[in-house]
Amino acid sequence: MVSPATIQLNLIWISQGDNAEKKALAKTKADEALAALKNGTEFSVVARQYSEDTSAENGGEIQGEFHEGDLDPSMSKAISSLAVGEYSEIVEFTSGYYIMQIRERTEKRQLAFEEVSENIKAHLQEQQHAQLESDMEQTLLDQFGFTVYDKTLRQLMKEAVSGNEVSS
Repeated sequence: MVSPATIQLNLIWISQGDNAEKKALAKTKADEALAALKNGTEFSVVARQYSEDTSAENGGEIQGEFHEGDLDPSMSKAISSLAVGEYSEIVEFTSGYYIMQIRERTEKRQLAFEEVSENIKAHLQEQQHAQLESDMEQTLLDQFGFTVYDKTLRQLMKEAVSGNEVSS
């Protein structure tokens, strides 16, 4: 098994607005934010001042991590070669202008057997349990001579066999 590459981002987002005039003002604002970064102002300070994203209040810090393929290709391209702490140029995307900073990056790696053995065991047990449940259901149907034609009825029977309450 392979652990995928991940990144954590800080973000400055500036809305383009709904007309050409607002878009031009937004581009000017994005240019100012990028200039402030290039002049050495910390990303978190610039994000608080310029970003319109909800993350602005915490310095542009986006919670969670992103895997390869989570981001739009234009955004992925803009940050693919950045090192931790570096920021992108301005990226125009659907609703606004983005400047992204890499907060943390982990490369994809092969997981050691010890790291995945419990997950493999659990997965195999789940598969075995599902097969036994299906076999038991079929045995009961055969034993009592039932034939189930309706998919909904079959689903209700599965729920009843597994101990879930069935509501009408």
